[in-house]
Amino acid sequence: MKKKPAKILVFVYCAAMFSGGCSFIGRSQEILFLKQMADNQSGIERYVQKQERGFDILRGDIEYNLLQKGTAKEEIVSRYGDPVYCSDSADTPDCRQMCLYRYPTRFFSSDKIYLYFDRGQDLCRWEFDFVPKPKTPSFPSGRR
Repeated sequence: MKKKPAKILVFVYCAAMFSGGCSFIGRSQEILFLKQMADNQSGIERYVQKQERGFDILRGDIEYNLLQKGTAKEEIVSRYGDPVYCSDSADTPDCRQMCLYRYPTRFFSSDKIYLYFDRGQDLCRWEFDFVPKPKTPSFPSGRR
């Protein structure tokens, strides 16, 4: 009779180990998923930072008259990054495509640069749309 409680203890121990093992496997999959999400998030952050740097370079090149008509779209994308948006442009017959560049996370508070490309995917013109900077309120002297 004393052998039955020993068998029950062994059975309970094995069941506990087995169920704990399944739990560990399920948790390890959750941990791997969270790690992939973190890696993906850091990849997104690196991409956004790269796009912001590219927009800063493009804005500087326009301000200092370094952007040249006739530059291939491939070269522009290589230098400044991917445009936020591109569409067919029907406003002029010589320019067939418009691409928008702006800071990727600032929808309404970013300057915008529109680059227009001809049929051969060469830059034919651009527009720079400045967003006015908000003025800081000034207080009369002595009051705050």
